[in-house]
Amino acid sequence: MRSGVRCSVRRENMPHSWIIPFVALLGFILCGDTLAETAETLDFLPFPEEGAENAYSFSEANMRLPVFYVEPEDTFIVKNSAITLTCSAAPASQLLFKCNGNVLKDKQHTTLENIDNDGVQHVTVSIEVSRNDVEEYFGLDGYWCECLAWSLAGSTKSRRATINVAYLRKSFKREPFPTEAEVDSTVELQCLPPAGNPLPEVFWLKDGDLIDVAREPSLIISSEGSLIISQVRLSDAGNFTCGAQNIARRLISETAELIVFGKSRLLRITHDSFALKNTSSRFTPIFRCFDLEDFSMTSSITSLFDLYRPCFLLRGQ
Repeated sequence: MRSGVRCSVRRENMPHSWIIPFVALLGFILCGDTLAETAETLDFLPFPEEGAENAYSFSEANMRLPVFYVEPEDTFIVKNSAITLTCSAAPASQLLFKCNGNVLKDKQHTTLENIDNDGVQHVTVSIEVSRNDVEEYFGLDGYWCECLAWSLAGSTKSRRATINVAYLRKSFKREPFPTEAEVDSTVELQCLPPAGNPLPEVFWLKDGDLIDVAREPSLIISSEGSLIISQVRLSDAGNFTCGAQNIARRLISETAELIVFGKSRLLRITHDSFALKNTSSRFTPIFRCFDLEDFSMTSSITSLFDLYRPCFLLRGQ
């Protein structure tokens, strides 16, 4: 401000909104305030910088509050790439971005102005926001920007947009492991993706090919990311891999094999005990056998193996 002149302008002292821009212009002439300096202390946007008022159209079409038809959107910065925020309004003589409470200087804006056939002035401004800008801001509300627009009738502001740095951690919280399942049973292959922002999308691969769960009614990806297979079929056997992706990166887990058995039953031979060779241990064998039409229990382990080859020893108790 210029020395010797007290510059204090408050909106509540102005009974008529139409006089606001002219009082602001007077403040600019007497006090030498820049547009950005004045906008930081007032709840309205004053006249634009020196010379801009001469280029502004004073037609009746511009005697309205600005209306935004393009507003800044929430977005993410990926790696080290800067992002561009844009806003457009009409009628307007000047637009400025305000980020984290600070009005940016004119030189930080890229501005495009035009007057349509009705004499309405349109202004579009853009700014760039870098990863460093976001990471160096430690406000609890996150890095944000909004747009201020001015016309002869007063000022308005756009919606507030937040800017975040996108990321996806390297390690899965939970990965699938080798699993066995029986035909017609339900099996769950576990997966919990890494932390990320935005939240990662989970997908699954079978033998290296992407699984389209929309076309497979027996397959469901849970809210956590696990793959649930209902009514397992022999054809479901294979190598499964969990994947996670967002705009930051794409990751895949370790591969886990799913082994599918045909319909089977467990046999517990309880009426006889068997001695392990070269030991004094005795145990009750448990067998898994595939269904056979002529299946029958036998008291002899020798005849069981001889007659029903599909049986194999699971464990001894």
